[in-house]
Amino acid sequence: MGDNAAMSAYQVPVDPTKVSGRRIVAVIIDVLIVYLLSIAVFAAVAEQVDTRRDLCSDATNEICIDVGDTVYVAEGGDAGLVSGASLAVNVAIFILLRGLTGATPGTLLTGIRCVREDGRSPGLIKATVRSVAGIVDYLPCCFPLVGFITMLTTKGHRRVGDMAAKTFMVRSRDKGRPVVVPGLTPAAPVGYAAPGYGAAPYGAPATTVPGVGAAPTPDAQWDADRGTWVRFDRGQQRWYGLDRVSGDWYPL
Repeated sequence: MGDNAAMSAYQVPVDPTKVSGRRIVAVIIDVLIVYLLSIAVFAAVAEQVDTRRDLCSDATNEICIDVGDTVYVAEGGDAGLVSGASLAVNVAIFILLRGLTGATPGTLLTGIRCVREDGRSPGLIKATVRSVAGIVDYLPCCFPLVGFITMLTTKGHRRVGDMAAKTFMVRSRDKGRPVVVPGLTPAAPVGYAAPGYGAAPYGAPATTVPGVGAAPTPDAQWDADRGTWVRFDRGQQRWYGLDRVSGDWYPL
C-alpha cells in the first residue's frame, strides 16, 4: 500500500539539461582533438627556419610556431593546407557529426547529447547556426566566458549558440524524448509518461483506455506512441513497458 502510494506521487520533473560539468569536460576534449589534429598537419608540412628571421610579425600567408630556440613555418600553400584541415575538422565534428547524431567525441565520452526541443538530433542547419552563433560564446578572445556565464544562468542551461539554434544539451539517456525544462518548455500533456524526468510520472495516469482496458498495475500509464502501458520501477530507477502478448515488463 505504501509503495503504491509512493509510486503514485506526482513530482516536479528533473531538469534534464543540468549537465554543465559534463559540458565543460566535453568542450575541453573536443578543442584538444581539433588542436592536436591541426598541429599534426602543421608538423607534416612545416619547415625549420633560421631563428634570426622575424617570420611571425607581418606575414599573412604564413603560420609559424616557436619551439624553444627553433621556429617552424608553413608558407603559402602549406599554410592554406593547415588552415583548411583545421576548418574541415571543425565542420566534421561540430556540424556534420553533431548535426546528424547529436554527439561529438567529447559528448560521447561524457554521456551527453545536443538535441532539439523534441529530443531529436539537431540536424545540419541547426548545428551550423549553433556553431556560427556560438562564436559569441568564446568571447573574449577565444576564452568561453560568455558561454560559461550563459550556461550557468539561463533556463535550460543554454549558451548563445543553443539559444540561436533552439537546442539543448541533455544526458544521453534523455535523447529522443521531448526536453522538459520547468518554466521554459511546454509541460508534458496529461497522462504522458516521461521516462527519465523524475522518480514518478506527472499528469493524471490513464487507468482505463477505450479498446484496451484497465491498467495492469495502479502505477501504469498508457503510452500512445508505444501502444502499451509503461511504469516506473523505483527500485531499478528506470521505466518499463508492457509486452501485451506475454504480459512481461521490459526496460525502455
